[in-house]
Parts: sequence; structure tokens; C-alpha cells
Amino acid sequence: MLLKIRHALLEISNHPVTKQSAIIINNEIIITSGCILQPYVRPVAPFQTQTDKEDICPNTKIIHKLQQCKLINVQEGGSDEAKHLSALNYQVTFDRRKLPMPNARRKQPHILTRYCAKLLYLFNSAEISRHVLRFLNNDRTDRASETHNAVLLSSFLVLSMRCDGAKENFERFLRHIAHYLRYLQPIHTLDDVLVMCTPFGLENFYKTISIGKVSNVMGRDGCLFVLSNALALGCEGAAVFNNKL
Repeated sequence: MLLKIRHALLEISNHPVTKQSAIIINNEIIITSGCILQPYVRPVAPFQTQTDKEDICPNTKIIHKLQQCKLINVQEGGSDEAKHLSALNYQVTFDRRKLPMPNARRKQPHILTRYCAKLLYLFNSAEISRHVLRFLNNDRTDRASETHNAVLLSSFLVLSMRCDGAKENFERFLRHIAHYLRYLQPIHTLDDVLVMCTPFGLENFYKTISIGKVSNVMGRDGCLFVLSNALALGCEGAAVFNNKL
């Protein structure tokens, strides 16, 4: 199956408004980092380590599940975690047009369109989380806050463009991604990469392209790598591409 991958801007319009770069696959599935949820998933201090209590807030339950690498199926809607996450308003902006003919380009000045999106799943990668904690491990950062941020930074949101109430199948999504990954080559140090980001993402949707290299690769199967790209001031995340992606 051929997967068409585009760069998009995901927005949570609840207060405070947050925006972040994402990738959209086949104009249907959206994937982005869980760090966009940091203003909305903030466990009440002191952090509760026991999840069997009835008065545990949904934010704490979300962090606990992510720490245990349990899939949060927001479509189910019955759990406190699903209700909390589905109460947020998700919107995605991207260029969905087909490339026009050169002489018709001037007739289509507005090429960006905003759509509603529906959160399907939230999950965490233990392998990536371990390495993110290494980056955040310093004496100046509060330990509890550091752990929660690391969990969200190593988590992923999967959203759908279909807001008609139809349920999506996670196994179907995984089959599509697994089929795509079979044709990928491993990432190595000094590989060329292209980063597409949205500087001043809190206000506009201007795409900025930065070219750099992979400076470090870590984790099982190179699941996490560090880039040397200098991102534009104010960018809200980025989508990474290279000739192997």
C-alpha cells in the first residue's frame, strides 16, 4: 500500500491554545507527539502512586497508563481518561489541494484548509521514554514534573479526520504502518535530513524547511535519533523527512 505523508499543523483550541507540527497519512490518519498535551494533562500534586483509589484525577490515570505502556483507547469513551481526552477540541490545518496547472495557480490563492479531528489513541514507548529521561535528567528540574513531561514527550497521539462517530481499528492502523516500515532503511549518523516546521505556530502556518544531519542514533532499532538542524525561532515541533523516509 502506498502511503502519502504530508506535513500538517495540529491545534487544540481549548484554553490555553496549543499548536504543534504533525504528519498526516493518506489524508486520513494524523500522528504527533504527546507533548502537545502538556497543558491539559497535569497530575494534581502530590502525585498519587496508587491507582486503585476512587478520587484519582483523570490526569493522574493517564500518566499511570502511559508509564505502564498501556494503550489508551479514547474511542471507547467509558473511562475517565477517554472522557478527559475526548473533551478537548482537535483541529488540523494542511494543504489538501491537488497540484494545479501552472496557468491556474493564480486562481487558487487559498490553499490551506482547517478540519476537525478526532483523537483515537494515546500510547507510550518505553524504549524512547528511557532515553528522553536521560536528556531531562538534571538537578535543576523537579523530579515529578520531569517524569510526567518525559512520559508525554515519548508518547504519541493518533487522530482521525473522520469525525462521524465511526470507530477506527487500531490493528488496521498498525498493519498499514508495519507494511510501510518494511521498506525503510535504518537511520545512521550523518544521514541527511529535512525538517519541515511551522515557526510562529501560535499565530500562523508558514512552513520553514531546514536541512541538517543526524548527529546521534540511540535505542533499539534506532528508535530515537538526534538532529543537528537549527529550527526557526518559535516553531511548534517539526516533521522529519529524508530519502529513507
